[in-house]
Amino acid sequence: MFDLKAFADASVAGIPLVVFVLALTTWCADVVGAQGKQKMVIAMIIGLFFGGGYQLCQAWPTSFAGWFMVTVYGITLGLLGSGIWDTAGLLAEKAIRKAFELLKQ
Repeated sequence: MFDLKAFADASVAGIPLVVFVLALTTWCADVVGAQGKQKMVIAMIIGLFFGGGYQLCQAWPTSFAGWFMVTVYGITLGLLGSGIWDTAGLLAEKAIRKAFELLKQ
């Protein structure tokens, strides 16, 4: 049975977790000197770890479905973190190019 309250709670908790994943990714990437796609991989690993950890703190799974949901939540958080990281980089690059074009005029 689908638990709407549990879904809503996990969705709301995911917002600060995504911000946390992005912040920790930035810090880890700076520490190890990661570049480009390496940062996306770091975001995915951090998201999987902390997203799965969050789900485990809510309730320890006792079935395959429970473990599957822990994994899906962690992967989703990792994908969100790495996707936001990649998109933000592209947007920043476009904004910088546009600013230079305006300065040349």
